[in-house]
Amino acid sequence: MLSFKSFIEGDYYNWAGQNFWGNFGAGVLPIAKDTGRVLLNHRSSAVNEPNTWGVWGGKVDDAESGAMNFSAVAQREFCEEAGYCGAIQIIPGYVFQTHGFEYHNFFGIIPREFEPRIPAEHRWETQGWKWVSVDEIGSAGSLHFGLVGLLEHGKTQRVFEKIRGILARREARREDRRQGGRPGRDDLAEQ
Repeated sequence: MLSFKSFIEGDYYNWAGQNFWGNFGAGVLPIAKDTGRVLLNHRSSAVNEPNTWGVWGGKVDDAESGAMNFSAVAQREFCEEAGYCGAIQIIPGYVFQTHGFEYHNFFGIIPREFEPRIPAEHRWETQGWKWVSVDEIGSAGSLHFGLVGLLEHGKTQRVFEKIRGILARREARREDRRQGGRPGRDDLAEQ
């Protein structure tokens, strides 16, 4: 939980005095190759924008700020918060910017769905998770404004269209095999 000392020393606010954790942040929206579904993080009632669905991420720590390797921060946060530290292909997404704050969003392509194991020290941040199709994100419940911004960004729509196309071709090949056709290449697994 946020300590009074951390609050006073500025972990909670940024240079501009806005209600963000630090000056920079980064997060990842994981996408499973095996299903094409995304893993949403259900934010707890103890954080900014409570009880909303969002990406997995957090602030850039002071020790990381010199290098500004936002993709590494996103991967670290995902590992810390979801317990997934395996193979991940990071694709830059959308950067949210406001006076005194930047948040770098990434897509993280992982081999397959997994069941997150939220470590005890991060349960105050996250109260749950769920895998959903790209078309089900909007009906997941209350969405964090950052996830809404990511969803509205043109690059996100292109990524989601690619996923929909790959899944449609995958299903067509399965149907073709059921009808006696020959097996084809699985594009999402090849990405």
